[in-house]
Amino acid sequence: MFVDEVEIHVAAGHGGRGALSFRREKFVPRGGPDGGDGGPGGNVHLVAHANLNTLLNFRYQKVFEAGNGAGGEGSNRTGKTGSDITLQVPVGTQVFERSPDDPKAYTLIADLTEENQHIVIARGGLGGQGNARYATSTNRAPRRTQPGLPGQEKDLRLQLKLLADVGLVGYPNAGKSTIISRISAAKPKIAAYPFTTLVPNLGVVGLSGDRSFVVADVPGLIEGAHEGHGRRHHARAGAVPRTRRDGRAPAGQADRRGRQQDRRARRSGTAAAPARPFAAGRGSALRCVGGHRRGAAAAPGSHLGKTGRGAGRQGRQAKSPEPDVLRPWYFAPRFRVTRIGILGGTLDPVHCGHLAAAVAARDAFQLSAVLVLPSRIPPHRAVQPHASPFHRFAMASLAVSGVPNLFASDDELRQDGPSYTADTLGRQHARGQTPSQIFFITGADAFADIATWKRYPEVLDLANFVVVSRPGHRIDALRSRLPALADRMRPAADAPPASATPLIFLLQAPTPEVSSTIVRDRLRLGQPITGLVPPLVETHILQHRLYSADQLHG
Repeated sequence: MFVDEVEIHVAAGHGGRGALSFRREKFVPRGGPDGGDGGPGGNVHLVAHANLNTLLNFRYQKVFEAGNGAGGEGSNRTGKTGSDITLQVPVGTQVFERSPDDPKAYTLIADLTEENQHIVIARGGLGGQGNARYATSTNRAPRRTQPGLPGQEKDLRLQLKLLADVGLVGYPNAGKSTIISRISAAKPKIAAYPFTTLVPNLGVVGLSGDRSFVVADVPGLIEGAHEGHGRRHHARAGAVPRTRRDGRAPAGQADRRGRQQDRRARRSGTAAAPARPFAAGRGSALRCVGGHRRGAAAAPGSHLGKTGRGAGRQGRQAKSPEPDVLRPWYFAPRFRVTRIGILGGTLDPVHCGHLAAAVAARDAFQLSAVLVLPSRIPPHRAVQPHASPFHRFAMASLAVSGVPNLFASDDELRQDGPSYTADTLGRQHARGQTPSQIFFITGADAFADIATWKRYPEVLDLANFVVVSRPGHRIDALRSRLPALADRMRPAADAPPASATPLIFLLQAPTPEVSSTIVRDRLRLGQPITGLVPPLVETHILQHRLYSADQLHG
């Protein structure tokens, strides 16, 4: 049975309670508190598996719960960590989370498009602290403990979109299954009546040498296909040729009415995808910084994926990801992180200047990953950000879609209180990164005021700084403006392979003349922002009416 959509409930484990205990041992008077911390709850993981092609395993079991953490014990013993659970899904599975405010609203939070791609879908709660944590010089026998924090619980919808280079589209009984049976080794059911194909079929077409490409045969078009109905498995195809009956257009009044609806929808811009014969790759989601891979020439049209007869494996690698994909940092990358870049800020909203700086630093220092971190509460602002943390993280995720080695992270949004750079870098050190491996990316205008940052001497010792030029702010003027830091400044081109002491690298890079304030002002005045923010971010802003005049003055 082929199942391509299911709804499940996942629950991470709760943290264990901290212990209330005192040391009781012969000849040891007033032993003091020795209550240990509770263990953290288990996580729920999702892993994409290439040998699966259906969501049938989730049709009958709907609830998945990880183990709870054990409570702390005496003698400063920490409770046992709750057991994790790992759910295997087919490659091409999209994960949507139900909104707690609107049961009918779902938000895309993950798109598993590669084999062994991994995501922590629900994190276990932290264990509570035992009373040994609260001992002070004035309170030597504390009786205070903490309960464990609850684990995350989520209602999810899993949708499978098959991965293929070519997707055959056409009316029922038009010959799609016949075509795939002739050009590949696939054996779909073929009969002389409509809707013979009830589930998608995949076939591998061999070309010369070791090249090949994948063709998907999906059920025939139905009424409403111009709105995307019944065309989920076409969304990822690099080319979508249309199949006609005997080389002629489909006959019949219903077919003509369907084609007229399709043409009207395409003229009004509401169609999900063109229904006429075509073979065009989807453009990169990020055009303001080129969206091409590191080291590739940005030739005109290079953002289009290869399609057609010569697609093969190269076409599958060049194909850009789904335009609405969210890629938070907890997606486990397929490489070992040796150098990591961090681009933080309010990102209200993220714009092309931010991404140009991130891409320039990534290429200049060969960074394995660049994290884009929207802050929850900016310490330098007198007012709160105009957009909510959810929208700012969603825009950051959409902005990095299609850009190699750039990831959005909600790490700052999950913290309480203001987001200080020293705390951000400290959390990276706790994850095993050393100062020489971290490159904090900032603009020349922001770095000029580093003396006003909280604990800024400590911050400079926690990571390398990459100061990117900004329009109207010369990076060579920083030496005279910050003479105390001049001996640590180096041109980016002269960066050593490794340095025991974190340095300040001055990177001259072409960045557009744009700021978040400019974007908000243009939206307030009803002016277009095309070219100032990535296209997907612009679409998100307009769809949710962010930064409108009513919101900015409300």
